[in-house]
Amino acid sequence: MLRPLIAFVAVLGLSFPAVAGTRATYRSASGDQLQIEVADSGEVRVGDPAREDYGVMKGTDFYMVSRADGQWHVATLENLASAFDQLVPPIFKGLLGAAAPKPDSTLDITTKGTREVAGFTGTVFEISGMGDRTIEAVVSNDPELAPLGKAMGRFIEATYVLTAPMLGAASADMITDSRQLFSLGTPLEAQDGFKLEKFEKADIPAARTALPAQPATVDQIVAAMRQAMPLGR
Repeated sequence: MLRPLIAFVAVLGLSFPAVAGTRATYRSASGDQLQIEVADSGEVRVGDPAREDYGVMKGTDFYMVSRADGQWHVATLENLASAFDQLVPPIFKGLLGAAAPKPDSTLDITTKGTREVAGFTGTVFEISGMGDRTIEAVVSNDPELAPLGKAMGRFIEATYVLTAPMLGAASADMITDSRQLFSLGTPLEAQDGFKLEKFEKADIPAARTALPAQPATVDQIVAAMRQAMPLGR
């Protein structure tokens, strides 16, 4: 009974709703997971599904979302960086803004062939210049993966922003290096880092990328940081 009905729908030129979103799951050697969900609207959610802190990308804006003391907190990456620059000697100086300068990194990158990861063929790069380390990364330029790379790059930048009180100016240098790496394409695998485990079509509900609170202003972030950490005077 079902088969004739499906055929009838096809004859009418109709179709069942398509799943337009995608979900990528990365995993590290230690078992940590990073999940990137791209809704059909183009909005992206990235983070460890076992945690309540994550990132959301809407257009070119990237938001960090966290939960503390039973309340949700949301801030743009640009506002977080601006807040830190008010509490410590200026580090980012507009690096996270819309008119951010192009990467000016001193990384040495060499092509080492190709490798398949989770069904995608990527270019293998050997990268040196990040301290005294040389690492290997597999990167893809498949257009289907491009939204993943953009969101992942911004999420990693956010982690470097949050290390500013400990690392100082090195945080900005790490962002610059990261941008050069992500300019190569979407990472499939990074030595001592995450590896793409699964890429699948998925129905991503709008609630997954909805912001649970109003984004905080720079002044609100500074006030909260002053209360939580003895950074400012």
